[in-house]
This record gives sequence, structure tokens and C-alpha cells, in this order.
Amino acid sequence: MQIRAVGDEGPVHELLWFGGGDAELSTGALDVVYTLGVNDYRGERALQLLYVAHRPAQPRTLEVTPEKVRRVQVVDLRRSADPLSQLPAEAVWYAEGALLEANSPGVAYAPRFEASARPGRPLVLWSIPPSGELLHWLVESSGCETVHLCARATADDAPAAVIRDVARMVKYAVNRKQTIDIGRMAARLGQTEAVIRTALLLLEGKGIVRLVEWLDGDCARIEAGDAQGSQSELEAVKAEFEALLAEVRAYRRFVARARVEDLGIL
Repeated sequence: MQIRAVGDEGPVHELLWFGGGDAELSTGALDVVYTLGVNDYRGERALQLLYVAHRPAQPRTLEVTPEKVRRVQVVDLRRSADPLSQLPAEAVWYAEGALLEANSPGVAYAPRFEASARPGRPLVLWSIPPSGELLHWLVESSGCETVHLCARATADDAPAAVIRDVARMVKYAVNRKQTIDIGRMAARLGQTEAVIRTALLLLEGKGIVRLVEWLDGDCARIEAGDAQGSQSELEAVKAEFEALLAEVRAYRRFVARARVEDLGIL
């Protein structure tokens, strides 16, 4: 007996069923159970399917398991005059920015890269993150079920202030190990990595620093600039730098005023 095997999208194959001449087959498609073997007939090796059983083809049932949604409760303390007194003793904190010490006395620096998952511990968002990507990453990576949203202004987003602070970090690094970590610089100032990278390009254009090479892990090797710099693309880099900071300022205003439901963390 010959059976024509047809895949959903593949080619048609003719199968020969030895001893199947008297078998009673239903019309239409079949579901066939078989095992795989090797046929060395006449010294020619070929794949052989060994029949086990069959039945009329059954409709396919696709079982879809709904994705388990993690619910996050938000305690909104943005308007609280004394949020510190309302925070849990054991929590994962996010507190960054150049103005953290001045604007939030008694609050310790707690950078983004230390917000690792600690099951059962809530997340305290003391500072306003510079981007939605970082906000969502903090909530996800902490594995928290409760977020205490304080949203304090602890960063200086003025272009002159950011350039000044990045320049200080760069000069410190040049006089020591001559390598910088973009992520750690961003955390110290409460900025995005894109702001820090563009600030470095701006400083290079002004001749303050020279970027020797980019290293793995979003790091860079630097050396002192030649004090001359390159004016060819300086205006374009400056415009991009200011645009990035404008986005950061706009996002921080949004987090400070928006409804909790609109923050995308519930």
C-alpha cells in the first residue's frame, strides 16, 4: 500500500507500507505513530519509518498558558512632607544625583546598579529616575511587590552643571587610572548613560579630554586633551546634549505630576 505524506508546508513524499494491503483505512488524513530506523538494504543507507499505529487525523488543540502578571502596589508619597517616617525599615533603595546630599540630608547614596532582586523587600524610589526605561528596570530587577514612590528632585539637569560635574570626574580619572565607567558616572549624577556619553564627546570637542578607546562594559580609556579640541562637530554635539537633558527634565516633571496609573509600573 502506498500512503502519500504531506506536511503543512513541505513537499509531498510517497511512503510504501509493506504488508498493509489488507489494512482498513479511513478516507482523508491520518495521524500515524512510527519509530525511526536505518535501512541498509543493498548497501544503501536510508532513513526508515517503522509503522506502529494510526487513526483518523484529529484537529490540533493549541493550549495557551496565560502569562502570569506580577502585580505591583504603589504607595504614593510624592506629596508627603515627611516621607522618611513612612518608609519600611527593610527595603531596596534608589537614591542618586548630584544634589542628593544637599536636597535630602540623611538619605544615603543608593545607585541603580545595586537595586538587585531581594524577594519580599519593597522598593523605595527616593529620586526621580531620568528615564522611563530606568524606572521600569528598577521595578522589574528589584522583584518587589510594593513601590514607595517619593520622587524627590536630587539631580541637577542644567547643561552647565552636568558638564561641570562630568569634567571633574574626567580630570580625576585622568590623574589616576585613566578609565571611566559610564554607568557609574550616570548613577552618581542621576543621569542617563546617553547624557554622559554626549557630555564626554562635548568635552573632547573642547580639548579637555581625549577618548582613547571604548572598552567592554560601557567603559572608556581616556587621557588629557590637547586644549585645542575640534570645532567641526561641536555645535551639533552641544545641540544633542541639550536635547537629551531636555528629555530628562520633561520626564522628571511627568513622574512628579502624573497619575500613578500612567507611570506604567502597575
